[in-house]
Order: sequence, then structure tokens, then C-alpha cells
Amino acid sequence: MRFEELNALLANDSGVFICSKIVEPEIKRTIPVRHKAEPGLNDEQVKQLKSKLGHVVGLVDFFQSYGNVQLYQDPISGDTAYYVASPEEWGSLRKEFDSWIEDQDPENADLLPSWIENCCVVGERPGTGNYFLLSTDQDNNGRVFEFEHDGFNFNQISTEFPSFIDFLVGLDEDRLQTIASSLRFVDHGSPMEQWYISEYKDKNISIPLDLKGLGYRLRIFITENCFTSREKRTEVAKFNMPPPDCYGCSTIEHTEITLPNDRVIVLVCEMNETSSSLSVSDPGEHILNSARIGGKSWFSVHSESGFSLNYTLDESTEMFFELAE
Repeated sequence: MRFEELNALLANDSGVFICSKIVEPEIKRTIPVRHKAEPGLNDEQVKQLKSKLGHVVGLVDFFQSYGNVQLYQDPISGDTAYYVASPEEWGSLRKEFDSWIEDQDPENADLLPSWIENCCVVGERPGTGNYFLLSTDQDNNGRVFEFEHDGFNFNQISTEFPSFIDFLVGLDEDRLQTIASSLRFVDHGSPMEQWYISEYKDKNISIPLDLKGLGYRLRIFITENCFTSREKRTEVAKFNMPPPDCYGCSTIEHTEITLPNDRVIVLVCEMNETSSSLSVSDPGEHILNSARIGGKSWFSVHSESGFSLNYTLDESTEMFFELAE
């Protein structure tokens, strides 16, 4: 079994993500896309894997050729869409996965599939809390599922391990949308700059994404010298809400804004088809779902659609937020 599609992708260094800056979508950035694979297992490791899981179609063949595999990776930030772990890493991934299911309410125990005790955690979508689970029980042997922690879902990806690899390698608009929902390509030199994918291109294909988002824009104004003849209103920031992620949520995350008086605030705005929320805090403070005494976390507001609100900074200055189509 040669995994030809994977080999072709590993040899393809022409791929790029065309990205837009989340808070200033007119600013574009081209990010090179790379794919990496470590060498396969040694003879002794192959022998051990064969004795334990030789009945799983394609598994031993794969790991004779490859160790861990990283697909659709930005070499600068390290953001990676898919990670297939080598067998020696499965134990640590299992502990991470177990931490998600062990903390669940006992009433949710019936949400766990029957094969959950007989599976290997063979990979993940890094940074998302989503894991790839290979079932080894008799009824579901070789099937691969993705655990989505948000929603606590176990979605079947494939009936055999080789088709799971093909799924990760192949890219279409739906899978690119899923990738785009979690990758933000944050450069450690500019940690507040976040980007979302508008298109994937390589020498063979071009896949654009519809970036209409929810059609909403967040605008922030400062009004100085309130209630006087010298009252002045200034727009200090505006953002197009980015396209919704795979859960239908459009989010501006932890974005710093400098006000005219050089005060810096941190903004989080989140919106889906039925609700919206806005939180503002000072830098370095955790943003809560409700205001905190002492003014560190200033406020939070939730509404069923867009909103507009004023917040008093001092006796003569107000800040105005508007989220609207």
C-alpha cells in the first residue's frame, strides 16, 4: 500500500494560503503551506505494532513508511491543520482526550460511543481540542472518528485507516472552511495580528472561500467633551466580522485597540445567527461574562442580534459601540 496521494502532497511545496487580516480585511498576506513526515518505524516497532493491531487494514503499512505527519502547516507560526501521531505518541494523546470526557456531567455518559474504551487516539487538529480516534473493537474495527469537543460529537470520517489518510490529504471547500475556522497564523513578533484564509492555491488547484461572514460590521467611536459645544465624535476602529467558523460563529478575538488618549483596551466580539456578545477589558486581564468590580473587566453585553451601546470613560468622554449590518 503506497499512499500515493499523501506522497504527492508531501512532495508539493507550491501550496499557499491567501489570507486577510481579521481586523483590516483589505490587508492581504500570502502564507506558504508545507507538509512534513518523519521516517517510519524501525523493524522492532513494526513487529510490536503488527502484534497488537495487525488486524487494522493499512495501519502497519502506513507506519512502516511514515512516523508522525503534519499537513497544511504554516512554517512561521507553526499552525497546522492536521497531525497524525506516531504510535509512541498515542498514549499522551489519549490522556489529553480523556481529560475532555472525564470532566463531563454523569448525565452525558450515554453520549459516549460503545467503542470508546477500545480505541487509539491517532491524531488531532492541533489547538482545537478535536482528536482522531481509531476504533479497534470488533464491530467498528478500523473506523476513524473525529471527536469534536464543542458539541461533544463523534463523527465518522472513514471505514478504514487508508481512507482516513486520503480524507486528510484531499482538500475541498468544506474542509478548507474547517481549517480556516481554527488557524490564525499568529506571528510571535506581532501577537495581536490574526489572519483568516480566503483561498488555497497550489500548482494543481485553487479553492476560494466565501468571506461574506454574517454581513455585520463592528464600529467603535469616542465622543470627547460630551454635552458641550466642543463635543467631538471620532471613529477609532471598525471591523468586518470574519466569516463564520465550522460552528457558525463569527469572532473577533482579543484584539487591542488604542484610544485617542493612548489608553489600550482589549476587545472580544462574537456573533452567530441567533445571538451576539461583546466584552472589553484592560490588557492582561481575563475577560469575563459579566462586569467585575474594580473596573478591570469593564463590561460585557449580550443581545439577540446587533447592538449599540455607550460606555462612559470619564466625566466628559464616552465610548460608543455599534454592531450592525
